[in-house]
Amino acid sequence: MAGDDLITVGRVLGAHGVKGWVRIRSFTDPEEQLFEYAPLYLMQRGSKTAFEVEARKGLTKGWSVKLKGLDDRNAAELLQGVDITMPSAMLPELAEDEFYWRDLIGMTVVTKGVLLGEVSSMLETGANDVLVVKSTEGSVDEQERLIPFLLERVVLGVDIASNTIEVDWDPEW
Repeated sequence: MAGDDLITVGRVLGAHGVKGWVRIRSFTDPEEQLFEYAPLYLMQRGSKTAFEVEARKGLTKGWSVKLKGLDDRNAAELLQGVDITMPSAMLPELAEDEFYWRDLIGMTVVTKGVLLGEVSSMLETGANDVLVVKSTEGSVDEQERLIPFLLERVVLGVDIASNTIEVDWDPEW
């Protein structure tokens, strides 16, 4: 499996206790969805290692996880900062009007035929997701825009085939 086929779904924050448990942060929504993807692949220095989850406990922020074969604190400490990945093919199919952030990043954003720029990243605000649109060559101006990802109200259409998002947004904003 090529490295391009892997997506980051979490990160090891550090050791938790003395018996090889690690604290992790899940980037999935809901957070416990991370444990549906088995095995978990930890990316270290460009290579991936598969781990099975033996046990898990919810923490106030994140999870405490016992990985099979990881039995002492020293080994757990070596995993601090390591990304948890999975094959992108394991992602669930989405409804027609749903999108993964990774698919939106890099798309061109236009409004009424005017180029606003390209989606450079996404933000989660709690109320709705937000497109971070940076100007590109040919953009109407050199402005960064934060555009709420509200389907039908602001985002009029997402065309994966043409790599374009059409929005109802005043270019002056």
